[in-house]
This record gives sequence, structure tokens and C-alpha cells, in this order.
Amino acid sequence: MSFCPIYYVSLCTPTIDRTLGMIDKYAAHGARSIQLDMPAENPIYESLLVKSYMKTALSIYDGYEPYMIAIAAIGQKHPGLKIHLVVYPEVIQAIGAKEFLCFAKANRLESVMVAGGDPKTIDFLKQSGIAVIARISRDLDDESLRQARQASPDSYFNFNYKRYREIEPHGLKSFAERVSYIRAFGVKARILAVEGIADGEMMAEVKAAGCDGALLGNALMSLWDDEDKLWKAFDEFQCFEE
Repeated sequence: MSFCPIYYVSLCTPTIDRTLGMIDKYAAHGARSIQLDMPAENPIYESLLVKSYMKTALSIYDGYEPYMIAIAAIGQKHPGLKIHLVVYPEVIQAIGAKEFLCFAKANRLESVMVAGGDPKTIDFLKQSGIAVIARISRDLDDESLRQARQASPDSYFNFNYKRYREIEPHGLKSFAERVSYIRAFGVKARILAVEGIADGEMMAEVKAAGCDGALLGNALMSLWDDEDKLWKAFDEFQCFEE
């Protein structure tokens, strides 16, 4: 089974130029998949670090065209790099639904994740032929699992790693037991572990559990001002790719 880290990079850290330069370095260190974002006025689901980046970005750039141009440039420069995008519904509305769809298709986005999981936005994207990263509830409720079971094997679903210790759904204690439960339910879609994966030991647990990949973000972005530590941590994660 293949396993691929997906590196989340805020598009403005705090400027687009800095982010583009770091993506070049991520690619040089072996990254095959990244997840980008676009700044939102009220990014309630983001870390304090990303919130600060988004706030600064909105004060520097007008509208969303600069970010769309940057994403297109990344795809052109790194054609082998899979680009995922996380976006708030308000951002799609600001860009315009039709224009966003044209942008997503023209730039061959691997997937779009809707922050907050707004059902109307997700349905709109799916009906328009856009691959959407959905979520499997940490409670492993039947409805969440049924939706995942209906998805194709090339679909993506997030499953929270950070908070799995807070509850024990169905008496399942370990992360591996939960992933096995999801598979036994008949889910064949790709499972991505998200949140709180801070080192190689955690990455090893995620991979051994049977996930198809992991989303990594703040653990690396917080090290951008110390590149010796950054690339040591990056290589520790990247060595798990297959």
C-alpha cells in the first residue's frame, strides 16, 4: 500500500513570494503533494499561526487573483506536484462560484477541502466534478461511515489523529483499531490522518495503522525561520513515503 505525506502550506507566510520559495524547497526535498489555502476574513478553524498569516495577507493583497495566479504558477513550475486546496465558503463566494470552478479545473487541483464542511458548498463542488476531501467523524458514527463507504477508492477522507485519545468509540482504544474498524465497515477510500502529527514516531503510528497518508502543516511551518531544524523534521516525515 502506498503512503504519501501531504504538506499543508499557507499561501502567504506572510507573503506569496516567501511561500513560493519554500514550496520550491519542499519539492527539492521530495514532496509530491501539498495542500494550499486562501486567506479568509474569519478563519475560525485555523491555528493562531495560520490566522496571523491570513490576517497579514489580507492587508497586503487585494482580492483573490494574486493567490489564484500563485497557485497556477506552482502547478506550471512543478507539474508533478499534486495540489490540494483548503478554502472557506466565503472565499468561493468572493471569487464567484463559476470562476472558482474554472480555476480548480484549469489547474487540475487534486482536491478541495471546504473548511467547516458546509454541506451546500460541498454538494455544489461535487456536482460540478470537483474532488472534495470529506471527513470521517472521530465518533465513528454509522452515517459518517456510510458516506465514506459510498465513496470511490480514489476519494480522500480526513480522520482526526490528535483527538482520538479523548474518546473511545465502540470501545476502540488505539488509532490502529479505529482505522481497522473503518476498513471493516467497507470504506475503500483513502484515509488521511490529520492534526497533531508532530514527529516521526507519530507518523510511524499513522502509517502502521493503515492510513494512506497524513496532512502535515504547523509542525513544519513553525520552523521556517530555522531551516536546519525544518529540513531535519521534514526528512523525518518524508522518509515514510512509499
